[in-house]
Amino acid sequence: MKLRLPSTTKNWLTIIGAIIAVINFLLIILLFIISTVFSQANTSLGLYIYIILPGFLVLGLIMIPVGMLGERRRMLKKTEPTPQRSSRRKKAFMKFPRKHFAGTIVWALQNQIFK
Repeated sequence: MKLRLPSTTKNWLTIIGAIIAVINFLLIILLFIISTVFSQANTSLGLYIYIILPGFLVLGLIMIPVGMLGERRRMLKKTEPTPQRSSRRKKAFMKFPRKHFAGTIVWALQNQIFK
């Protein structure tokens, strides 16, 4: 079975974000291995490993869904809006009362936990 990514991942912002995240993750691992093998007290290496590179890693990880959302908006603007979409969602949601009940339980628990 082939791994198929969503069509929204095929844009430059998502691809660049994934490349930035992977490169920074590999650099963090490489510098961590270097710092443990050569156990010299090098504070600037720790600064890169624990502060600077994780910041760029998070930036790359944030770029991925931002690019996907932008691509989805672009794709939705291309197609004409149909009134059937919203009614289809409502019908599908109401077909399964168990899912409706489960959604209500999750919503109630989130409101209690994250007050």
